[in-house]
Amino acid sequence: MKKGQRAASMIILLVASAAIISASVLHAFSFAPKPASRCHDIFDGRTILVLELRISPASSDSLRLKSRKYVSAQLFVGGELFQNIGLHLKGRGTFQPLEAKPSFTLNLLKFGETKKLGGQSKIHLNNSAEDSTFLQEQIGARLFQAAGVPAPKVVHALVTLNGRELGLYILKEGFSEEFLARSFGNADGALYDNEGGHDVDQAMKRHGGNCREAGLERLASAALEPDLDLRWRRLSQLLDSEQFVSFAAMEIILCHWDGYALAQNNFRVYHDPGRDKYIFLPSGMDQLFGNARLPWRPQMSGLVCRAFLEVPEGRRLFERRFRVLVDEVLNPARIVREAASSLATLHDAVSSHFLARATEDADELYTQIFQRRLELDAQLLHSSANVMKGSFLSQEQMNRYAQTETGFYAH
Repeated sequence: MKKGQRAASMIILLVASAAIISASVLHAFSFAPKPASRCHDIFDGRTILVLELRISPASSDSLRLKSRKYVSAQLFVGGELFQNIGLHLKGRGTFQPLEAKPSFTLNLLKFGETKKLGGQSKIHLNNSAEDSTFLQEQIGARLFQAAGVPAPKVVHALVTLNGRELGLYILKEGFSEEFLARSFGNADGALYDNEGGHDVDQAMKRHGGNCREAGLERLASAALEPDLDLRWRRLSQLLDSEQFVSFAAMEIILCHWDGYALAQNNFRVYHDPGRDKYIFLPSGMDQLFGNARLPWRPQMSGLVCRAFLEVPEGRRLFERRFRVLVDEVLNPARIVREAASSLATLHDAVSSHFLARATEDADELYTQIFQRRLELDAQLLHSSANVMKGSFLSQEQMNRYAQTETGFYAH
C-alpha cells in the first residue's frame, strides 16, 4: 500500500471508528443496569457483583509475610455468607500489598466451605493495574472463545476488604474443575501453570491428573526433534493442531505481547486424557492491541510455536487459519459495541470521574482495535500474490480485499 493510500485509509479509519464509538457508547448507556444484589450467575454480564472480604489480623500478617500462601477468609455476596474460604494475593507486575489495592485468588472450597459462588469453586479478582479501561481481559477472552479456544469468563465486580472499599475489579473464572469440565467434557487431566515463567521444556507447576499420566516431556521432546518430518508427525499426535494454530494466531492478532507465542508467559497447558492431546490456554490479557503494526508472522518465542512454524505444514496451517480468524473474529465494530455495553454496566457502580477516565481510555483502545484490523488487512493484502498461489483465500475474498483496501469496511 502506497504512503498516500495508507494516509487516506487512516483518515477513513478514524472517522468510522469515532462514529461507531459514539453510537455504541450512547446506545449502551441508555440501558445501564444497577449493581447486583444476588449471585445466581456471576458471569451473566448484566450486573455488577459486590464482594465483601473479611480476614483476621493474623491472616493479614500471614499474607504480608507470604502473599501467595492461602489464609482463611469470609466472603459476603448478595447477603450470602461463605464462612471459611481460601484467599491469597496474586500478580507479578500488577502485585500490590494489602494496604493498597491487591489482587486476590479465592478458593471457596479450600478450608471446608461447601458452597460455590454461582457454580464456581475458584475465582480471581484482578486489580487491572495495567489496564485503566478494565476491558482488555474481557475482550481478549471473548475473542479467544469466538476463535474456538477455551478461555475463562470475565466480568466486573466491586470489592471491599474488612470494610475498606477497594473499588472496581476484574472478576475472572479460575482454571478450575468447572472450567475444564465445561471446555473439555472432563476435568481429569493435568493442568500446567507457567507461574515461574517456564516453557514446556522446563519445570512447570502441575495441578491435578494422576501419577501415571504422562507429563510435558513428550511435548518438549517432539518440539525439539531436529528431523522436520518426524517432528511434524510427533507434534500432530500430541497437539490438536487446529486449536493450537487458533491459539497462536489469536495471540498475534490481539498483539498479546506478554503471552506464550511472543514471551513464553501467561499461559496454561491442559492434557486432555480422553484424546491424549495437549491444549494451550490464554491468560493475563490486560495489555492487548498495543502495537498495531506487529507483523502477522513475527519471531516466535514460545518453544512449541517456533517448532510448529518451522515445519512447512505448520506454516501453511497457521497462515490459512490466521486469515480466517482476522476475517471472522477481528470485527472492530462488533468488538466496540460489546465493550461499550460492558462499560455501560459501570454507570451506577463507580464515580463519574472514574467512569470518565475509563471511557476516555477506552476510546483510545477502540481506535487501536480499528488500527490493528487496518494494519493486518494491509499486511495480508501485501502478501496476496503468495496467497493466490497457495489458494488460502477464495477469489471472491481476494476481490473484496482488493476493492476495499481494508476488509472490515465491507462487513
